[in-house]
Amino acid sequence: MIALAAVAWLDRRLPEGAALAIGWIAVFAAIVVARQLAGITLAPQPIRYALELDAAAAMLLGIAAAWALGRPALLQDRRARTLAGAALVAVVIVIGAGGWLSVRDRLAADDDWRSWSERRVAQWLAAHLGPGERAYLTGDHGFWVDVFADVPQVRGGVDFAFTNPWWAHVTYQVNTGTDAEIARLWMQALPVRYIAVPGSDSSEIYRDFADPRKFDGRLPIAFDELGVRIYEVAPVGDARIVVANIGGVAAPTSAIDQAAVAEYVKRMASGRAATVLEQRGLGGWRAQVDVRDGEQVILRQAYDTGWHATVDGRATTVRADPIGQLAVDVPPGQHVVELDHRVHTDLIAGVAVAAITAIAWSAFALRRRPAHG
Repeated sequence: MIALAAVAWLDRRLPEGAALAIGWIAVFAAIVVARQLAGITLAPQPIRYALELDAAAAMLLGIAAAWALGRPALLQDRRARTLAGAALVAVVIVIGAGGWLSVRDRLAADDDWRSWSERRVAQWLAAHLGPGERAYLTGDHGFWVDVFADVPQVRGGVDFAFTNPWWAHVTYQVNTGTDAEIARLWMQALPVRYIAVPGSDSSEIYRDFADPRKFDGRLPIAFDELGVRIYEVAPVGDARIVVANIGGVAAPTSAIDQAAVAEYVKRMASGRAATVLEQRGLGGWRAQVDVRDGEQVILRQAYDTGWHATVDGRATTVRADPIGQLAVDVPPGQHVVELDHRVHTDLIAGVAVAAITAIAWSAFALRRRPAHG
């Protein structure tokens, strides 16, 4: 509140935009400086905010330059303004060149990329993951894994883009939480076969795990090289499609609702695989299933509105199951279930809103244009 009040007070006394830039600098400088000088972490991965700090400083520099060049009392002569502008550009280039030279070697290509743990982990996972199974990776290993091998991973680099509503909570339990058992249950539910955990002696930049040894003694170690351990999670049910009775299974009240998650895992374990299963492209499945009374067909992928299903050629509804994966209600007996993922309604709605906004603003701008004649 004090910072906001200070920015509001400055806003009436400084050139337009300067107060915003100063407030921006204050916020991100506090995060970066606290980490670099005092070792205090005010936000996750604080060094990443250095780019935002640079952007704010560049904005303030531009605002100050525009203000100075536009002051008649300071630079009334056009030649003086030109020289001042050229001098400012030269100063920026000199300062920027120094920064560039200090990091140029760090940005150069790494000739030792073949020995990276990211490459070794990716190749190992590609060789050991079974059909439909996924790996849980974080940081650099999550970003680079698909550069070196085709590895299905459950996480990826952007948690808030995940359609499963539980995902951000699950990643917290795996990376930061102290309860290894609830993390294991979530991995079995999703389903994840391997968890890659970079240790303190690894080359990992981000070090997302608060306790890299949390799974020691809880999960078997399948890989231990280059400062990275890969823990194996016992698989539960078919990793692709399961015919199971999830009726009456309550959605977890929180990510640490161990009873609810354990019950879901138990139902998956007692379920059955499809009689015949065929994958069709990236988002399509055809399954022959034998369904008993009270059972559902569960596709172990995140549900969203882009999923469509048919049972014996007739369209049917799909929905999210208790942990956000896709469920299809199928009558008892032998049936053919086909699943297809198309453009989901959220994307269509977003494109429509963007198009309407662009048209409205264009019309508004045209109406405000002065008439010429």
